[in-house]
Amino acid sequence: MPKVPTFLALVATLALSAPAHPEGGVPGALNALAEQNQTSAQDLLEALAAQTDSLLAGLAALAPAPSELVLLKAGLTSNGCVNPPGATMFDTRLLPDGTDEPFTVPEGKVLVVTDIEVLGFGGPAGDNTQTRIFSGIGFATHEVAVREAIQNADGRVYHVLQFNSGFVVPTGGEVCMNNSDNLTLTGRLRGALRDAP
Repeated sequence: MPKVPTFLALVATLALSAPAHPEGGVPGALNALAEQNQTSAQDLLEALAAQTDSLLAGLAALAPAPSELVLLKAGLTSNGCVNPPGATMFDTRLLPDGTDEPFTVPEGKVLVVTDIEVLGFGGPAGDNTQTRIFSGIGFATHEVAVREAIQNADGRVYHVLQFNSGFVVPTGGEVCMNNSDNLTLTGRLRGALRDAP
């Protein structure tokens, strides 16, 4: 049976073949490709559809289930981290029904963090301040992000941190934040639980 090109090879060949074939356009490209591979344009269309369905199914499998989506808050009643000492921890999960519960990354899972919002208040207006995000377990933490801003007339700062590829918090790990001016910090963290490698 003639070899059917892979999805990417098929698309690339279609794009390259279209202008050179007398019929022109996608139909001409399909016919050119069909002649090259000793098969029919209909067979190629079916192969392309099968590859597309497979690709879409794979992408759907990557999307987290609703139960895996995580929204955490940090606030005045949050626990402090071990390292750095006293840093505010994202330790409460906000649930869809309006309730909340204490949160730790469960056994066999990791938390992939995609974005964090931080509000700091209680500082001197006009001062430059830095807010840092930390992640790890116990004393083994590292800084994953830092933002700098000028406090407004009310002594407040607001940050939105987005992590395009996400960062991973291990089983039993934590995410914390602190501020160079010791502002009172509150915030929200969004991410998804995934199976640990």
